[in-house]
Amino acid sequence: MLSAIAQGYFNSSSVLFYPIVALLLFLVSFTFITIRVLTSDKESIDATAALPLVDDLAPLSTKTKSGISS
Repeated sequence: MLSAIAQGYFNSSSVLFYPIVALLLFLVSFTFITIRVLTSDKESIDATAALPLVDDLAPLSTKTKSGISS
């Protein structure tokens, strides 16, 4: 019964196909990312998490009067 109502609803407009495609793309990408996170090892996650902090280990560069870093 519900499929007959839904089929009539979707047959009336071709634009209603795009939300279904978007939902499927979201589900596929969410599933892929979840599987990748759950199967990755702790060392690679820690290395990736430390990436924004890598520049903090280097000393700050000094600027000259022209504004160019040395």
